[in-house]
Amino acid sequence: ASDVYKRQIDPLIAKQVVKMVKAEKTKVQVSIQGEKIRFSGKKRDQLQEIIAMMKEAGFETPLQFNNFRD
Repeated sequence: ASDVYKRQIDPLIAKQVVKMVKAEKTKVQVSIQGEKIRFSGKKRDQLQEIIAMMKEAGFETPLQFNNFRD
């Protein structure tokens, strides 16, 4: 047995995030990757709107954002 503990995001929070993004009806894709939720899309403005929405949502879990779109 491995002692490595793989952290994962709370499934309830992940579902909430996916639901919120889909409700916006943007062309932003959401994928859950272990402890990360990845947003991808062609337009930087849409991605930044999603980040702002996540910050305003006030999740109990601390969130960290990395922006790779330049």
